[in-house]
Amino acid sequence: MKHNNSDGESTSKQAFYLMNNNDWFEPLPPECPPPAAYPPQDLTVFRAVKQFPPIESDFLSHKALRPEIQFNPECKFRGVSLSDNIDKSRSLLLLPNLQKKGMRFIVRLIIPQSSGFILRGDGDPHHITWWRRKGFDPIAASVSVE
Repeated sequence: MKHNNSDGESTSKQAFYLMNNNDWFEPLPPECPPPAAYPPQDLTVFRAVKQFPPIESDFLSHKALRPEIQFNPECKFRGVSLSDNIDKSRSLLLLPNLQKKGMRFIVRLIIPQSSGFILRGDGDPHHITWWRRKGFDPIAASVSVE
């Protein structure tokens, strides 16, 4: 079955990316990324990080950072949260829970099709969940914004 995402890209290519679970940066459960996810097309995104340049832990999922916690649904928490809006990212730095985690900077990066799969939504039109593939280095792709 062929689906079209919001960028007009067919998800029929998803089978190619999902053939081998070893292609993902983190181990993923079955049916993850979800069928509605799709490869980004050189998408500019933003992420709150602790320092610049960022370090690997700035791009790990909640599950990788807290493996002892059972998340539901697990697939969502195996992805990394990004935003496509700089103002939304700036407002995240003001949240007490992110301040407690030491998030003080925003980085911009462009995620190409080969970087993994994304899914928009989660109650916020600017929120993006990103499941990263091995071989894409978000640290090298990061540019300091603030």
